[in-house]
Amino acid sequence: MKKLGVLIILLIIVSNFLFSEDLANIPSGFIDIGFGARALAMGGAYTALADDAYSISWNPSGIALQNSGQSLAFSSVKMMNLINYHNLGYSMSFLSGISVGLMAVYSGDDAMSETTIYYTNAIQGKSFENLAKNFRFIRKLCLGINLKYFTNSYGNNSSGSYIDSYGEHQVSGSAGGFGLDFGFNYELSPTARFGVMYRNLINKINWESKNGTGTAKGNYTENLPAELILGYSKSSKTVVFAMDYYKSLYDDVDDAIHMGIEFPFLKRYFGNHILLRSGYSQELMKAENQSYYFGGGTNFNIFKNGMFSMDIGYQVQTIWKGNNNLKISFDLAI
Repeated sequence: MKKLGVLIILLIIVSNFLFSEDLANIPSGFIDIGFGARALAMGGAYTALADDAYSISWNPSGIALQNSGQSLAFSSVKMMNLINYHNLGYSMSFLSGISVGLMAVYSGDDAMSETTIYYTNAIQGKSFENLAKNFRFIRKLCLGINLKYFTNSYGNNSSGSYIDSYGEHQVSGSAGGFGLDFGFNYELSPTARFGVMYRNLINKINWESKNGTGTAKGNYTENLPAELILGYSKSSKTVVFAMDYYKSLYDDVDDAIHMGIEFPFLKRYFGNHILLRSGYSQELMKAENQSYYFGGGTNFNIFKNGMFSMDIGYQVQTIWKGNNNLKISFDLAI
């Protein structure tokens, strides 16, 4: 535990050193909204809890924890009543303790469309046999990375065209780039886990833009803001509790806290097949940007060793009133 604490402190110190410039932690493109209605309904507190194909987005090390050999996930959401996000993810675990995953995320329309492709690798600490024998904490550790490819196309909508004597004003173009996420989780006890997600630890996006008047910015390169998230989850026979701490890496962005609970509905009659969820999030220092979350889900066996889950989550925003978010997701574990 002491070694784990030292590692967390080092991560925070290095993060503050690398990302102390005055840069908003809100990317204009390739935003990772986190997928899966279960995670949304629990307030977005999923870093330590993730254990299926949705882990690719929340914490890549989580695919090493999935109870099934394979997990297939799909979800859809409309953000701010403007942009549709669709994702399809797949993960597979092997007996050697190694897991792999793939995810595709598509959003937008002719005005701007984006696609992100994830390739994920995760490994359980016990797979390092020699280290696990000498260092007990290694056996309780899972590590994961995402390799991401970004592609973007914009300005292809005819409704945005504006031509005058100077030429076409509408800017069009494309972008491509790469990114890397790192995550790990640690078993504190049989019912409690700690997780860390470092999103966009390394990344670069190359943009190309043009228009008929020559006012477009042209070709340039930029980086996406990074995110450091610390998570904790605790499970009992009746309740699951999760909490995530979003550590700001930029001067003009506050730290935030996300938390959520999950419990079975009429467990005596339905067991764990019908679940209810609720969550809350807010910025810490100013206590602003609060959101409330609600949802539920159901799961049932469709064939031997196969579990199908359907979840729904709803986010009520206080700062963006009228732009609440609804997510519906499906998961098949084999």
